[in-house]
Amino acid sequence: MGKGKLYKFYKSELRTFKKILILLFISIQACSEDTPEENVIRTKIRVNFYTELCTGIILQQCYLIQENDNIGGNDWQLFYDLIEGFDYVPGYIYDLDVSINEVDDPPADTSSLRYTLNRILSKTNIESFSGKLIKQGICMNYVIQVNNIYFPQDLIEKKWVDESSQIEYENVFTLESVCDFPESIKEGDSFSFIIDNEKKNQCAVCSAYSHVPEKSVSITVGD
Repeated sequence: MGKGKLYKFYKSELRTFKKILILLFISIQACSEDTPEENVIRTKIRVNFYTELCTGIILQQCYLIQENDNIGGNDWQLFYDLIEGFDYVPGYIYDLDVSINEVDDPPADTSSLRYTLNRILSKTNIESFSGKLIKQGICMNYVIQVNNIYFPQDLIEKKWVDESSQIEYENVFTLESVCDFPESIKEGDSFSFIIDNEKKNQCAVCSAYSHVPEKSVSITVGD
């Protein structure tokens, strides 16, 4: 075989080899993209209209959720993780379509699962609650009485006796979010509010003692 023909032969073989490499690379990429999908679980999650303080790696606010067959029941579970793509707003109950997949080599003390929002199935506005400021103690030690029977019962004290007046009150909590509580609301006034435990309480407050209920709630007062 002459040099010219030999050169053309090797050049043709090289083109064929390159095509084989390209096809092999595409096949490997397709397999690597398909493989994670095999480990993805789709689930439905209902998120309650308020969060609760919980302790995971640190002290944090946790969602209260129900999942799949438990949706619609009376029990709610603390959810310590984030749901990627989900922007939570207090005061709404969300039904979510979520994907769950395992995380390879997660950092220490973190979840081995990743939750990703596919879509919001429903977003239901919860009407605000009715409250009454029954004690306007010093250093913003405020006590609020709830007037709604459907308010979460685990957040309030069913019965509480004020040490100073010896008056017994029902369904009360201590105001945690004192920083933005309207000054126009005085003791004995009623108002509407929503639970907002996501709120940061960042203001200077004195520490004089005033007897208040042990349970406290952060709220946002309505217009």
